[in-house]
Amino acid sequence: MVRQQALLLREPEIRALLDPAGCLQAVETAFSAYARGEAELPTVINLEVTQHRGEVHVKAGYLLNGPYYTVKIASGFLDTHNWVALQRWNGAGVRRENRRSGGPSSR
Repeated sequence: MVRQQALLLREPEIRALLDPAGCLQAVETAFSAYARGEAELPTVINLEVTQHRGEVHVKAGYLLNGPYYTVKIASGFLDTHNWVALQRWNGAGVRRENRRSGGPSSR
């Protein structure tokens, strides 16, 4: 088995690597593929955390015949003064290759 390391990036590092025009083009390409039926988007998972006025969403997507799939987890909590360790808004995304031996993608 080949071991791979995950590449972890924080928001400032991600912003430094991306250019707005390239991001817009990627979004346009993905929505066009979705409109043509060439994308798989399962139902969003929504977890309500009512005692802390919060919620967690899990979203995933895959462009058919594409090299990667992506999963995003995002949360928002409005009652953070009672839950000091948790930031008000939080999230993470994972992009992974579409093959058995593939690990998280760094491209």
